[in-house]
Amino acid sequence: MQRCDDITETGGRPGADSEKNRIKSYRRAIAVAAMFMPMALGPSPALARYDPRSYNPSAPTFLVTYTARQKAEQRVPGAAMMAELESAAKSGQASYTIKPGVYRITGGLCALDGVRHFILHCRNVHIWMENNPAAPSLRWITLRNCQDITVDGPVFLDSEQLQFIQGVITGVDAVNKTIDIQVTPGYEAKDFPAQTQGNLSWHYNRKGECLTRPVYTSYVNLDPGDITKKRLTIKPEYFDGPAKRLKVGDLFLTHNTIDGDNTPFGVERDTRDLDLEGVQCYYGPMWATVASSGKFINRNCSNYREPGTNRLGGCAEPPNLDNADELVYDGCNCGPGQDDGVNITRRYSLTADQTGPRTLILAVRPAPGESIDFYDGDSYAPEGTALVAAEPTPLADDARRTRLIRDINAIQDAHGYAWRLQPGDLLWSVPLDRDVKIARFSAVDRSGDRIKKATIRNCYFADMNAQAFFLKASSILMENNVVERGTGPAYHAQLSPYWWEGPMPQNVTIRNNVSIDNPSRYGNDRLFWDWAIGSICVEVGGNMSGVGDISPVTIEGNRIVRSTVTPIVVKNAKNVVIRNNQITAPMPAAPKEARIYGAVPAGAIYLAADSNVQVYGNHLLDATPFCATLVELGPFLAPGAVTGGDIKH
Repeated sequence: MQRCDDITETGGRPGADSEKNRIKSYRRAIAVAAMFMPMALGPSPALARYDPRSYNPSAPTFLVTYTARQKAEQRVPGAAMMAELESAAKSGQASYTIKPGVYRITGGLCALDGVRHFILHCRNVHIWMENNPAAPSLRWITLRNCQDITVDGPVFLDSEQLQFIQGVITGVDAVNKTIDIQVTPGYEAKDFPAQTQGNLSWHYNRKGECLTRPVYTSYVNLDPGDITKKRLTIKPEYFDGPAKRLKVGDLFLTHNTIDGDNTPFGVERDTRDLDLEGVQCYYGPMWATVASSGKFINRNCSNYREPGTNRLGGCAEPPNLDNADELVYDGCNCGPGQDDGVNITRRYSLTADQTGPRTLILAVRPAPGESIDFYDGDSYAPEGTALVAAEPTPLADDARRTRLIRDINAIQDAHGYAWRLQPGDLLWSVPLDRDVKIARFSAVDRSGDRIKKATIRNCYFADMNAQAFFLKASSILMENNVVERGTGPAYHAQLSPYWWEGPMPQNVTIRNNVSIDNPSRYGNDRLFWDWAIGSICVEVGGNMSGVGDISPVTIEGNRIVRSTVTPIVVKNAKNVVIRNNQITAPMPAAPKEARIYGAVPAGAIYLAADSNVQVYGNHLLDATPFCATLVELGPFLAPGAVTGGDIKH
């Protein structure tokens, strides 16, 4: 049977489709070979391919340093290459090949608009980005209204203008909440302006392992004429928590950005179908806001510290993706991150009002023909489904709109949720194709706008400041990944009322992954405990009593080591299988704050508001006083809802 992606599109650029199919055929051959390899419970291929434990603080900041003359020589071919690239893309060529070599270019000068079916070959190309003094930027390429773009690496992106300062701690003052650092050579070139809430900073040991969740700092130079010695002031609530472990000789990193864009790629204005292979970015987040639809593919890409250097961070922040039909991260490395790793999110809404059997007032604007699902706003029990019958219209009555926004925000406050509507936000009158009868402030999930498929495999993510993978899609597969030392769940499929992020995830498979010290073993000092519900979570956020539409769910063959919270949490789901997972030394210390779900001592697997759950073949090793049993049955479970050999009756 012929696959859709094997069919040559008519009317495309000459040679583009045949070349793309040839690349795909190689990838399929590798994938088919991998299918016949034996699958065993153990570290994923990501750890074998990339070893974060090879860090050496005595290594150089840059693997190669260049003289002023060499840099000038690199700018000449860099400018010529970029001019040729833009000309090839805009003139309708099927591809452009950058010859292997070293190029130095000015950021923010290349924008491709309306380019279709284009392959950029850049194998073994090293690009050094320099800031644009006219409009601060380290961006390589901006894509606008583009379609079917492939970047065929490996291509290595770097900059001498690193987005963080790092050094060795030389003094700790617990009274004044300060530390002194000696800046590592190569990181003292620029003083960054202080951020509004402080500069996001990390604490590491000499092995390059992150020891605490991020803290916010501000700093001054100890000597106005010497930028290599700095005194950092840490906010008291952080110093009294995770920062209390700071000691002389440890390493410290404080993150900043230049004034402008420090991402190599920008994706704007409904660009669709992106395929990146082997992009290695070492100086900042790889993506700006991703306004992409269609397929968004990342294979063997890295946004982590550069191997062989003394850099503690890669300053990664993968995209919050809200518009793709299919997402793939395969063989990618990422960290440390300022927030979530990969976050699929679309705004959902509460029903502000119902003006007729087929008309709702919503805080989102769904498209005609889109399906929307309704859930009880307190329990999240399903209430029904309808289609949008016509184009929604804005609510014209400003007084009524203001009142409804106030009422919705009051509901958010009552639940303790973070998301708020702003006074100028629009509300929409949405016509439906059938009669509905739902409660006011019911949740409205744009199920028809759900990303169809998300695949995360063979990846290594570390030191994220929230979830590593936070996914909502019609089909979710997370397999053979390794996550270490994040402050939130490693593998998370959730509808989140807290952030108004949906839609409801479905067809969830989480298998053969590894989670080590995630959430971090120092996570008991976290201020936002609700981020760290568990290492593997499938749920509707909050204590919801309804058995939701998350179905089916398979969690199997995973290894979870030293999770500071419940290792596996499944809530509001049905048709669930949890089997053959190995959980070691969970909750090594008592939580500083009360658990969101369940009691202490806890179970290693927590279930609530579920139906048709099978739990068997799981193993709890090195149980602790705070997590002493394998399975914990929470509330809202009907008799017989949970079965299997791991259940004690």
